[in-house]
Amino acid sequence: RRQRGPSAPPGRILQGPGANGNDFDVRMSEVRDRKVAAIRVVEVLKRRGVCTVEANAPCNVLMSAFEEGEGLWRSGAFAPPMQDMEASPLEEELWKRILYQDEPEASWLPGGG
Repeated sequence: RRQRGPSAPPGRILQGPGANGNDFDVRMSEVRDRKVAAIRVVEVLKRRGVCTVEANAPCNVLMSAFEEGEGLWRSGAFAPPMQDMEASPLEEELWKRILYQDEPEASWLPGGG
């Protein structure tokens, strides 16, 4: 299916996880060359309109990222993306339409050291 705009109602789920977890179109751990991986993703996008990609990260790293996000969500750390950015109402609306159209809430993380 082709991607629809942010105001369109959500579509039905066409594919869910299988018996062994998610079925990915591209697994980054199996592709050494990033250009080859990008070509594979584009080929799938052209054919199906959507592509699932498995990150090249160990499970414990992915789980830690998920748990961090869940903790931030539960603690109320998410807010409108432009909140506290000192933007004018016009700037806020422009950024919302261009960059944050599908992100009603976000949590900005400080840079790491």
